[in-house]
Amino acid sequence: TARLINTILPAIILLSYAQLALLLGQFKVIVPAEPVDTTVGSSIVLPCRLSPEMSAAAMEVRWFKENFDNLVFLYKEGKETEGSDYRSRVRLFRQEMERGNVSLLLQNVRISDQGLYKCHVSSVDWYEEPQLQLRVTREYKRSLVVFCRYVIYTDGKKETQQLLLHTLAPPSVWNRLKSDPSVKRT
Repeated sequence: TARLINTILPAIILLSYAQLALLLGQFKVIVPAEPVDTTVGSSIVLPCRLSPEMSAAAMEVRWFKENFDNLVFLYKEGKETEGSDYRSRVRLFRQEMERGNVSLLLQNVRISDQGLYKCHVSSVDWYEEPQLQLRVTREYKRSLVVFCRYVIYTDGKKETQQLLLHTLAPPSVWNRLKSDPSVKRT
């Protein structure tokens, strides 16, 4: 046994961290430290990968929001399950799982999707579940200024009032206004 240890020990010491991690079945799950920003209605990738690079195809990958019971997406034993609030809106990149990419595609983003997400990846004897923050905003890129003039009749007397409104308008409003010939632009 001493001879075996003397033979094996130098070989083990020469192993890099990545090789040792692979040998032990341990890994890190990497997500961005900075919040992921997106807008309502868009699609966004929530990045998550294994380090060292290894296949996640035989692992359990569970994305959840805030707590373990609030399922977003589950990949287990080759089967996929979507959380009820995320039906037809989430998926993994299955072809990328061989390289340790377990990022989640979230489509048709809603304001209610904002929050903390955890990417739980587990093998037989190891797991990690780092969290990332998703921030969702409404896309209001331009401001809309509306000047209205209206007439009020009080006791037969005509009085003209003016009203100036300033608000943020979504792109759909701007598109309608651009094509409306009755809207005066200044």
